[in-house]
Amino acid sequence: MHRIGLANSISRNEGNDPKEALRFALDHGFEVIQIVVGRNVRKNMENREDIFLSEVRNKGTELVCHEGNNITSEIKIYRQLLKGQKKKRVVIHHSERNSKKIDKLTPEFTPLLENYHSGIERDEIEDWLSSLKLYEKVGPVLDVPRFFNRVNSMEEVVRRKDVLTKVFGEITSLERPIHLRFVDRKLEAKDRTWRALGEGVVPFEEFVTEPLAETGILEFEEKRKVLRSRDRLEKLI
Repeated sequence: MHRIGLANSISRNEGNDPKEALRFALDHGFEVIQIVVGRNVRKNMENREDIFLSEVRNKGTELVCHEGNNITSEIKIYRQLLKGQKKKRVVIHHSERNSKKIDKLTPEFTPLLENYHSGIERDEIEDWLSSLKLYEKVGPVLDVPRFFNRVNSMEEVVRRKDVLTKVFGEITSLERPIHLRFVDRKLEAKDRTWRALGEGVVPFEEFVTEPLAETGILEFEEKRKVLRSRDRLEKLI
C-alpha cells in the first residue's frame, strides 16, 4: 500500500468540519484525506473562502470526496474541494443507482465504487464485483470491516476472512489501483465501537502489502486510534 490517509469522521465532535480534519491530517503527515460531503460539510463549505485548502495543495496532500446523500447537490462542493488536483476522485456506495451516479460524475470526476453490503451476502458481493467489471474506469474501494459486522465467534471470523480473501483476489485480477478502508472491532462489538488496527478481529496485513493497494483510509472518530493504527500500517509498508 502506497499511502495512508484518514476520513473527516476524525472531526465528528466538530460537526465533521473538513477544516478540522484537514488541520489534523496536515499536522500529523497524512497523505490522503477522505471527506464525506454530508449536510454538515456542505453547510461548512458553502460561501467559504477556500484559503485553508491552499496549504493542503501546497503540501501535495490528496483530497478524496465521498458521496453524502445527493450527488446532484454535492457536485459544487466536490469541485471546490478537488480544485487544482490532477486526480479528482469521488467515492460512491454500490447500489442499484450505480449507472446514474457514475453518469453524473464522469468525465469530470473519477468514480470509486465501494462495497456497501452488510456482512458477506454473496449475491450482493457478486453484484458489486459485476459492476466493477462493467465500468472499466471505475476504481474499487474495499471496505474491509463491513465483512465482519455482527460476528460473535472466531469460527465466523475465519469463515468471513476466507470470503474476503477470495473477493480481494477477484478485485486484484482487475489490475486497477485498490483503495482500502479500515477500522477494527472486537467480537460482538456494537456499531461504531471500534478498536485501533491490530486490537480486534479485522485482518489487514495481507491486504496492505498488495502492490495494487494504492491507499488505505482510516475511518476512525478518535485521534489516538488513528495514530496507533497508522503506526502499525507503517511497519508493514
